[in-house]
Amino acid sequence: MASYVYLQHYTNQGDLGISKQVFESLGMHAIQYITEKNKDNSKSFEFENKVDVSFKSNKVSYRFYVINKENLDIKFVEKSIKDYVKNNLLMICEVVEYDISFRLVNKNGEYHG
Repeated sequence: MASYVYLQHYTNQGDLGISKQVFESLGMHAIQYITEKNKDNSKSFEFENKVDVSFKSNKVSYRFYVINKENLDIKFVEKSIKDYVKNNLLMICEVVEYDISFRLVNKNGEYHG
């Protein structure tokens, strides 16, 4: 299993490798940021304190686990996470292709979708 994403010819000196831990940390920061920014909406959703990151064909895939409490606007959560991850990746390395998926969990911990 790959543990780095490589940006080919990033500088004159070669490729840039970004470790899986960087992407996991970025995902956890996204959760913390969105939770903090949406304290007023905390009744409708929360996150499991877990982010899955995988690499395939030098692309990064994220999976966030969202607990749906009531009337969750999944598009809002998805856009918030994508914006946060995209902006921070652009600051780190200017561009990285990534994919974000969600797994909804109800109050009893049962997975949906």
